[in-house]
This record gives sequence, C-alpha cells and structure tokens, in this order.
Amino acid sequence: MAFTQAGDPVLGDWVVLPDFQAQQSKEGGWKATQSFQILRETLDDLTFQSEFTIGRLIGDLSPEIETYWEFLGLASIQRVRHAPGGYTIISAEFAGFAGATSTFDPSDPDPPPDPVPTFTLRSAVGERDILLHPKVIALAAPRDKQILKLCKEGKYVDNDGDISTHHIDEEGNEIFRPIPVQPTAGDAADFAVLIANGLHSYKFPTAIWQKTWDSTEAIKPAEINNVGLIDVPDGNPPAIDGNRDWMLTDATQEQSGLKFRNSKEWELSDRGGWDELLYEVD
Repeated sequence: MAFTQAGDPVLGDWVVLPDFQAQQSKEGGWKATQSFQILRETLDDLTFQSEFTIGRLIGDLSPEIETYWEFLGLASIQRVRHAPGGYTIISAEFAGFAGATSTFDPSDPDPPPDPVPTFTLRSAVGERDILLHPKVIALAAPRDKQILKLCKEGKYVDNDGDISTHHIDEEGNEIFRPIPVQPTAGDAADFAVLIANGLHSYKFPTAIWQKTWDSTEAIKPAEINNVGLIDVPDGNPPAIDGNRDWMLTDATQEQSGLKFRNSKEWELSDRGGWDELLYEVD
C-alpha cells in the first residue's frame, strides 16, 4: 500500500507527489501524468518492481485519486530520476477512455461513452507503371501497346523520333533500323518516345480518407479482414467525380494503458473505380 500522507517513503513503498495532470484528445481519450517518490534502494525491491506494471489502474498506485480517473491505466514510465537525499522520482504516464476500468459492468445504466471519431482527408501521390496510364490503356490497337511494352523492355529505342531496333556491328558502329510500322494511334507515338527514353512510371494522384477514434476496445477482426476490399468509408467523405470508389487499405490499432487508438484508411480509385475483377466488394 502506498503512502498517501505527507512524509518520506520507507523502503519498498512510495509517496504520490502533487503533480497530477490530464489531457483529453479530440477523440475522447485521456492521457495523464503522475510522479512518485521512493527511496533509491527501493528500486531493487522485487515486490515493488511488480507494482508498476503496464495497465495497472491509477487508483492502485494513487489511492486518493478522484474516482472519476479510475479508467486510467499505466501506459509507460516516462522517466526515472535520482534526486538529492537518496530519493528517486518516477514519472509515469497513464491513458484510458472513460469507463475502461477492470470492474466495468456492461449492464451498468451509465455505460462508457461512445467513441468520438475524427475524419481526415489528405491528398497523396504515388508511382504507377507507365503502361497503366489511362491514355495507354485507351489505345485501341494491340500492336501499339506491344510496341510500348517492347520500348519499356529496351528492345526498341528512340532514334530522333523514330522507334527503332538498335545493335552494334562488328566494327563498333551503332545500327538503328526503324520498325516497319510506327505507332500512330492516339498518343501512342508520344508515349513510345517517352518510354524509350526511360520514362517508365508516372505520378498517380489520389486521396486518403482516414477515420481515427479512441476506445476501450481494440479494432474488430472483421475490420482487419476487410482490408483490400472495395468499401464504403465510414463518415462522409466527399463525392469525387469520375465514377470513383474507395478501397479499405489500412486498419491499425495502438494500445496505451487502458486506451486503444484505432484508425482505418480508404484510398480513392482512379476514374472508373477499382477493378472488380481484381478486387472484391465488401
């Protein structure tokens, strides 16, 4: 049992210092800090070492704390500092979501509050194979697409705008021979020159919709199982033109004390939506 009165700690015990602070996140979770004073030699006491374990309720370590804070559990030891006089100060961080005590009863008429999620929209730019560019995919002639593929593989080169084969003869001379039929449909010729000169990817703009919430519960297995599926995001993401849709691409949880910080992310498709041949729909 920890000392709660003013005075010096004895070996194996601790004194709660008057420096408790707490802060609530916009998702409703809480973080708090509290310091404890011990004799330096108490650090070697095995019984004491078992007291400050991750998840330990703050009321067990600080018995005079207000009942309201009983949902807080030990998240980390931020610092252990030796102080003059043979003392050591332990600075601890606690975390929790209101109602997350070990004695919580689901039938309680006053259950813990529902999570309060926040939603974030951010732009993103990735790299994509140049052969997946919409203008390349739109080419009607299979032969033009094959030419672009061979340019990417290095089998065709650009020779002043002519797509050509290339080799070096026995005397060391470079020999360029234009292919009999040059790409002509749509933007095929321009893409062939770009690819033959080393442009093998392009920037693909998209958007990421993220939901973040604090809770007494970890993220649900079903939500993890849905990663990679075409999905309707939680919340109210903006409607984007071009018949686009969303894919759940990430589900993350992080536990701190008795609080879980959970998040899910959806990625916006290109125009026309995610290919339902390749990806399942939730």
